[in-house]
Order: sequence, then C-alpha cells, then structure tokens
Amino acid sequence: IRVWAWDDDFKVSPGEIMPVGGDIFILNPTDTLGNRITGFFPIGRQYGIAVDSTALDINGNRLVPPFAMTFVPEPRFRVVQTEPREGADSLDLIQWLAITFNSGVDTSILAAIRISPPVESQWFITWDGTGIYMPEVFLRGSTRYEITLDTMAGDVAGNRLPEPFRLSFSTLPFRVGAIYPWNGETDVAWESSIHVQFSEPVDTSTVRRAFHLIPPVDGNLVIPDTRSFSFYPLDPLPPATQYLVYIDSTLRSSAGNHLVPEFWSRFTTK
Repeated sequence: IRVWAWDDDFKVSPGEIMPVGGDIFILNPTDTLGNRITGFFPIGRQYGIAVDSTALDINGNRLVPPFAMTFVPEPRFRVVQTEPREGADSLDLIQWLAITFNSGVDTSILAAIRISPPVESQWFITWDGTGIYMPEVFLRGSTRYEITLDTMAGDVAGNRLPEPFRLSFSTLPFRVGAIYPWNGETDVAWESSIHVQFSEPVDTSTVRRAFHLIPPVDGNLVIPDTRSFSFYPLDPLPPATQYLVYIDSTLRSSAGNHLVPEFWSRFTTK
C-alpha cells in the first residue's frame, strides 16, 4: 500500500493499518517522522492511494489489476460548524457564538464578518486557530440575528470562501420565565408574596398597569430590577382561596416587545 500527496513539501506513508473484519482496513497515515496525521486535510491538496499486485488474499490470490485512486478531501475553504446551529430559535439571551473552519485563520478574517443587529462584544480567534468565537454575548429578546462572512474571508494560506456564508438564529420571545407561587400550587401560606421573573429586561413603566391579582388584594408592588417584580399583600391572604395572577399584553420589554400571549397563573391558599 502506498499513500502520497501531490506536494513536494508533504510526505506521507501508510502508517498504521487496522483490520476491521476480514475484508475492510482502516488506514491511519503518518508523516515521514511517523506522526499520525490529524485534524483537517490541507485545502486543495490531492492525495493518492495505491495497492500493488503484491497484495494477496487469504487464499494466495494476487490483486489483479493493481488498484489506484486519487481524491481531494478538502477542495475549498469552508465553515464546518457553528454555535448556535443554523435556524436555531428560542435561544436564551446570553449566548456563546462560534464559527469553526476547515483551515487555520488569523485576525484578518474579522474584517469580513458582520452580525445584524449589532451586539456589544468582539470576536476572538480560538486557541487552535481554526475558528472564531464571541464569548458571553448579551442578545435582545424576540429578535432574529444574522451573521455573514463575505468572500474576503480566508485562511492563513490565502484560500477564500467561494461564496458568502450566512448563519441566522432567533432569541426567546418576551415571556414570563418564572413565577412564585407556582401555577397550580395549593396550600400556599397566607403571608406569601408573589414574585415574577421575565426572559428579558422589562419596561418598568408598564408593570403596574399590566399586573392583576384576582380577587383584588391591597399591597405593594416592588420592582427590584428590570427583569422581575414582586407583590407584597398588606394583610395575610384569606385561607382556602384561589387566586389568579394575570399579566396582560400592555406589559412591554425594554426593547418594545409586548407580552404575547398574555400570562396567567393560579394558586390556592391553605
């Protein structure tokens, strides 16, 4: 068995040959120093594999005619993996963005990348040089994002994308992320308060008009931060009473998204 590459500065030998059953073998090529070749194949490089007629089967029959083939495993510079995946939706608002290529890149590729709408973060090169990433990005809710790489994007060897690359994904819609007491909870303590959290920052000027407790109860509405609010009854809640927490669609996020659909949750005191 002979393995080769059409490039004077690259030598390869069969290396380790592993049988898988009686008629299938796995070939793990090595370089001239005996190191196994790992990672991506160099872009545009043609390889060849040949098996000559000294090859015998278990019955002593020779391989006639000899076998030979050529292949180009990586014909062009391309994106091989993204995070998140293309078309992902309902993503949390804090994300790790990453794009992996089939060849090494450097900071020159950053001039070819765009993200819309813009985010307040920056791209970095991965430790192994085969990708770019943007750590802990804070995204807007109910928003479709698109990342584009134009054909000026290339690897360190000068290979460029043959066509623009696009990746799109969408974030969570504006919604209630958590509530206490939980929906359907019974035996809720009379002195309990109500706490509501949201998937994205809220326009706090819309909270008081949108929040309803049925039957009505006198109390104080407290907004400790832009993602939550709490309601503290002035008096203990009557026993064995069912309450409906209702938040209507006049509630808006700080980005202007309305709460659609409206939210409701029930609990019963003990």
